[in-house]
Amino acid sequence: MPNARITGNIVGAAIQKTRLKKQINQVDLSAELSVTYGIELSQNLISKIESGRRPVRDKELMAIAKALGVTPDILFGIT
Repeated sequence: MPNARITGNIVGAAIQKTRLKKQINQVDLSAELSVTYGIELSQNLISKIESGRRPVRDKELMAIAKALGVTPDILFGIT
């Protein structure tokens, strides 16, 4: 697919699905990321990541995966 274009962020939906499965709201995830990992992502930014309107940085992805108790591979759909 040489002309294929990837837009947005491909892990956002997986972050949301995993977060909901773990029954964690965006505010609590934001607090966990701040306190435990020093990652400052507001509830609004988490919403934007989950909807694909904001890219997720590698450091943020690692912290989100840890906070949700999964590996980044799970969020990328790699099992």
